[in-house]
Amino acid sequence: MREEQKVKIDYLHKPKIILIGNPNVGKSVVFNNLTGKYVTVSNYPGTTIDVSHGSMFYADQEYVVVDTPGTNSLIPKSEDELVTRNILLQEESAALVQVADAKNLERSLLLTFQLLSLGLPIVLDLNMSDEAKERGYRIDTKKIAQLLDIILVSTVAITGEGIGSLKEAVIKSRPSKKNITYSREIEAAFGEIQRLLPKETRYPHWIALMLLTEDAEVYNVLPRDLVPRLQKTAAGVKARFNQPVEISILEEIHRQVAEIITACFHRDALKPRTVRERIGALALKPLTGIPVMLLVIWIMYEFVGRFAAGTAVDFLKNIVFDSWILPRVNYIITGFVPWPFFRDLLVGQYGLISMALTYALAIILPIVGAFFIFFGLLEDSGYLPRLTVLSDRIFKVIGLNGKAILPMILGLGCGTMAVLTSRILDTRKERLLIALLLALGVPCSAQLGVVLGMVGGISGKAITIWFLSIIASLVLVGLVSNRVIPGRCSLFIQEIPPIRWPKFSNILVKTWARLRWYLVEAVPLFAIGTLVLFILDKTKILSLLEEIGRPVVVSMLGLSAKAAGAFLIGFLRRDYGAAGLYVMQKQGLLNNQQVVVSMVVITLFVPCLAQALVTYREFGWKKASAIMIFVTLYAVLGGTVLNYLLNTGIVRI
Repeated sequence: MREEQKVKIDYLHKPKIILIGNPNVGKSVVFNNLTGKYVTVSNYPGTTIDVSHGSMFYADQEYVVVDTPGTNSLIPKSEDELVTRNILLQEESAALVQVADAKNLERSLLLTFQLLSLGLPIVLDLNMSDEAKERGYRIDTKKIAQLLDIILVSTVAITGEGIGSLKEAVIKSRPSKKNITYSREIEAAFGEIQRLLPKETRYPHWIALMLLTEDAEVYNVLPRDLVPRLQKTAAGVKARFNQPVEISILEEIHRQVAEIITACFHRDALKPRTVRERIGALALKPLTGIPVMLLVIWIMYEFVGRFAAGTAVDFLKNIVFDSWILPRVNYIITGFVPWPFFRDLLVGQYGLISMALTYALAIILPIVGAFFIFFGLLEDSGYLPRLTVLSDRIFKVIGLNGKAILPMILGLGCGTMAVLTSRILDTRKERLLIALLLALGVPCSAQLGVVLGMVGGISGKAITIWFLSIIASLVLVGLVSNRVIPGRCSLFIQEIPPIRWPKFSNILVKTWARLRWYLVEAVPLFAIGTLVLFILDKTKILSLLEEIGRPVVVSMLGLSAKAAGAFLIGFLRRDYGAAGLYVMQKQGLLNNQQVVVSMVVITLFVPCLAQALVTYREFGWKKASAIMIFVTLYAVLGGTVLNYLLNTGIVRI
């Protein structure tokens, strides 16, 4: 904890090194090699995008390293790119380190040319140089460094090769004197705007570019009295071009990059494909890739949804907490805390220790840990992009892309963490849409086991009715929400890295960093939620809510009045609600039709308290409340319609 605080305290006073690069270039591995354990992760202000900061020590000097989200351009098209651009715009940095994929040099240099316009000390790190050699690429690194007037280093971050040279290069880095030339029209456009800027303006070339591309963020770094004049000048300049200025600028950069690629980037005769390359190719072809994808999804579900959410949770909760820790804690508190109110607050039905701590550490932590390990394996192996590509067509139907498969799969293990992993989607609209679908119809593994056990005990037709009801709801709500929720959906552009053998140390570092974030950020939410439930219980509001729900449960859903309590408990934890209905079935209080209706409703009903709190944290009270209200109403309406169809014989079990 002291080390993490040290990073936060020194952040404003130590020289900063900013890592920047395209997605999937190994930037995070380079970051881990530079910083080791001195790392802290936080959201960038006003966003849900994670930014990592760490300490690097070299020659008795401490530097703060900032790991920015992957970006393809300084003209942002996604929230990730916007965050990276803002970090560059607002932070005082000692040096930039661009991490590049040596195999995709052209794409990397397109970003390099944009970075050179900042006039900051810069180092170009050609990472994955071993994979470039394996593919027969020859790169004249000395000539590239000479043409761009920058320091260039080759690394293999996954093994640590070249990291020492990279640290030394960062200390020796300097601004490039490379003169990036544009057409006469573009140079004139830049000059016309730059002449209006104050002399002390940082990055005048970049500021001019932002004005010409209508980037609203530029107004936050300009004197207000200059804005109208600059807007008018920029509008006049743009009117002289036959196409958007941005396109003209990128065309010029493409031309200059192509010249460097022709002179410095060559490929030998094609070598026979390695085993890893063949596996990577098979994982992308639909005929072979889909079976591989289904196998990976099944393994992920077995590991996260069955082993972690089942075996590991049962051991930690039933044996470690229920049989060992809680009895001893309860004995101590009963002996030393004489006031019943405070005893209940700590170890009662809704106690901070008996419920919040148990929930966070015995139930969610093993699921979170298992997912982070598996996710790290998918990342490090290079399979993750292939999984998203294969599932892209499926999710396009409801306005999402292939990345959505990961939170949806995780939702079958734990909906709470699934909401958090929705951050991998590029736009706010997509993240809100996936949060809605997770809240609506993706049961966690514990609930799913109870549901399938109850419905499966009736007939195969009963399972089919339940399954089709849930799938139809997800598709219908997805289609409508895609049209109703404002915002844009991102283009699905995915760089495909080669298949690699995962490195244990990389997975360990990533998993620990993510688990530490969970303990700091998510665990307090369980304590808050438990405290709210404790207050509601003590004030008898919980009992009142149960009474209010009974007319709906009986009249509209056709269930026993006691089912209202099961739905209410389901908000505390999903499988508890399903288990309550299971007990009612065993007691003969639910017939087959009522079982099917109740299972559809409990699946579509509001998510558990922890998932609701995380949704509130990610999207704010207004949007999260709208999701919870909609899901509740939809579950009741869907159950009512299904009950009617079964009563009238239109649908038969």
